[in-house]
Amino acid sequence: EALEGEDKKIKEANKRGALANAENVLYKKFLEDNLHIFRIPNVHRKGRIFKKMEKAIKSRTAIQCRSHHQKLEMKFPTIEDILHYL
Repeated sequence: EALEGEDKKIKEANKRGALANAENVLYKKFLEDNLHIFRIPNVHRKGRIFKKMEKAIKSRTAIQCRSHHQKLEMKFPTIEDILHYL
């Protein structure tokens, strides 16, 4: 229960701004672990993949995770390019 309170504090304190280095490490690991989902165009948007990502990156909401991912998708043509960039 105390851990949940700490997680909530972290998420509330880190509501805005770019992902920190530690968050990017978690984001990259999540992409690597779920690469099969992200390789299929538009499938990850229909599922609850960003809710799962939110659980992996505890300091960010699913909406923030989706937004971060969408920005990288616009910048890089493939998921492999995103992983290489990170």
